[in-house]
Amino acid sequence: MGNCHTLFTGQPDPISTEERVKVFTVAELKKTTKDFSKGMVKGERFGSHVRGYINPKTLSPAKEGVGMAVAVKRFYMFKDLDQDLQDWLIDLEFLRRNSHPSLVKLIGYGSDRRTLFIVAEYFPIGSLENHIYRETRPKPLSWETRLNISIGVAQCLAFLHSWKKTSLSRRYLTASKILLDLEFNARVSY
Repeated sequence: MGNCHTLFTGQPDPISTEERVKVFTVAELKKTTKDFSKGMVKGERFGSHVRGYINPKTLSPAKEGVGMAVAVKRFYMFKDLDQDLQDWLIDLEFLRRNSHPSLVKLIGYGSDRRTLFIVAEYFPIGSLENHIYRETRPKPLSWETRLNISIGVAQCLAFLHSWKKTSLSRRYLTASKILLDLEFNARVSY
């Protein structure tokens, strides 16, 4: 099936095979997520986040609970396909080549016609939104934890704003896009 760049442009992908990320086929993503099972869906705003499992060494699909949990985000492209694709390719290139301790780690990507996929780290305790706004939220966050989260987000935003070519810094930042690791460190999602 190829990857998104080849699929949409007909040109060979400029992404080297030696890069840190994997190009997933849609078949691999379906296997990773149990065919995008509703039980695995984590969000449905501008696409959806589906939990899946991969082998941490080979990055191939793994059985639920056996491999490393990942989040597979689907982006649906609508009217302006060319602009959506161009923005996505620029952001993908940025994420492939750059990392920051407070930015969610990109593991891979893939595509299928009008759907683009990003495979990234999975955060089992969820987003900042879950810990602030939900009625069923866990215990309240301490002020020290809140300050640590704020500092992490600010550092990530400063990093993103230092790069002119990516649209990641111009996107809406909401509490739902701030994910928390097991130590409650902030990780900004894309």
